[in-house]
Amino acid sequence: MPVCLDQRQIPGLSRLYADYLYQFDRVARFYGAAAASPFAPGVLAAAARNVSYASGLRARVTTALAAGNRAWGAGPATEELLALLGRPETVVIVTGQQVGLFGGPLLTVYKALTAVLTAERLRAEGVAAVPVFWLASQDHDFAEINQAWILGAAGEPRRVELPPPSAPPLSPVGRIVLGPEIGATLDVFAQATGAAPDAIAALAAAYRPGETLASAFARLLARWFAPWGLIVLDPLDPALAAAAAPVVEQAVERHEELAAALQQRSRELREAGYHSQVHTDGAALLFLETNGQRQALRFSAGGAQAGAERYSVAQLAALARTEPHRFSPGALLRPLVQDYLLPSAAQVTGPAETAYLAQSSALYAVLGQAPPLRWPRLSATLLDARTRRLLEKYQLTVPEIWGLDTHGDAPAALAAHLARQTVPAGLAATLAAQREAAAQGFTAVASQVAAVDPSLVDFVRTAGEKVRHQFDQVEAKLARSLARRQEDLARQAHHLVGQLYPQRQLQERLWNSAAAALRLGPLWPALLHDQLQPACPDHQFVDI
Repeated sequence: MPVCLDQRQIPGLSRLYADYLYQFDRVARFYGAAAASPFAPGVLAAAARNVSYASGLRARVTTALAAGNRAWGAGPATEELLALLGRPETVVIVTGQQVGLFGGPLLTVYKALTAVLTAERLRAEGVAAVPVFWLASQDHDFAEINQAWILGAAGEPRRVELPPPSAPPLSPVGRIVLGPEIGATLDVFAQATGAAPDAIAALAAAYRPGETLASAFARLLARWFAPWGLIVLDPLDPALAAAAAPVVEQAVERHEELAAALQQRSRELREAGYHSQVHTDGAALLFLETNGQRQALRFSAGGAQAGAERYSVAQLAALARTEPHRFSPGALLRPLVQDYLLPSAAQVTGPAETAYLAQSSALYAVLGQAPPLRWPRLSATLLDARTRRLLEKYQLTVPEIWGLDTHGDAPAALAAHLARQTVPAGLAATLAAQREAAAQGFTAVASQVAAVDPSLVDFVRTAGEKVRHQFDQVEAKLARSLARRQEDLARQAHHLVGQLYPQRQLQERLWNSAAAALRLGPLWPALLHDQLQPACPDHQFVDI
């Protein structure tokens, strides 16, 4: 099996992201005037040289980040990189993700590792660079982040869920405080993963009563990435919100220009045959927190509505200056706030983010900013010894498993596929020979019928197809019969699907990070740091 696999073989990969990875010239115009393929020689260093950053912001932002990271237990490596960030020439490789329960899915770790490895690459080239992880703590969709998916003993995905909070609806998830219920959720997680008390202790030290979902997530990242000094940023920090006030005020005052730019960009994407990741009709660029709830700001003539409250543009601009902590950006504006606060040379992004940044890039010119390089995050599948052994035994590839019937029972479909390989060789040969003989026979008949009555040729060919279909049916029914009688095949199929295509998703999108950490133990995440190749655009495979 190859170490790297072209991502265009991944089911459902958008055309926009595929072109971004492999045909960048087709999408370059959607990513800024100076956009270039991230995999072109010298592009990363050039992006670092071209960073423009307000000197007055650096000290404010660095001071806020230092306070936050120390509170979350940052180690010496982080302290060193915080000191480096304070220097005027230092740039940032930034990434981020929702604050999912127990570290969220594996792709969260791949994002952080991509930022770490990319910053390391720049420093090796003599460019001062640090990795920063932006917590999406301002989001208010609790249902998106309250679960952790793990694999049961039989390879079936199991969901561990945090009960709904007592917080008001639409509360930013980063403000939600963990109560006693987190202990029960940890117990379920430990039992489901088979983790020993000492192994679960590190997770319990982060996720404990009194922590918020944001601070618990930050503590876990700080622990996992302590060797590489990953800097964590929480935009709910009042000091950072105050530093970002000017760009929020601009967004309020120039909302009409921003909306027009987005509409134009969405049209351009559609005309080029691509999709708009975020539907701009009704999409909120800004949210305003009122009574603990995050309300979308809907602009109309003369002002905007947030929940039941109506504001003039002047009132909102004044609020942005005096109460900046109440504002938060929507998905399309958030990159501009990020790149105002940080000297971003590159942002590490996944498929969906890369798509919506094709829209967001239209906003940068309106606010006088230059977008950073968009660097695709690492995409990977972890392979344990049993999975690799089964793939080799049955001569299967991972894309074949990804390609299983997505509307049916994937393990059952795979078990039937495996069973076909257990059909006695003589019977399989007989079926194949008879199928081929039927095909040749009907071809000969069709040729002779054509000389007598050409109008019957299609009928003869259809009859031949039906006969061949009957042979296929016999083989399929035989395979299903064998699969039902061979429990080992069913177990093997469940293992392969659970490992490689759980819930018909890529492993990295479902598997929980903390569950993977428990499985790998002391190797976590150094094994990934040492094996993954950040300059490879492909999907990668890592033996564990």
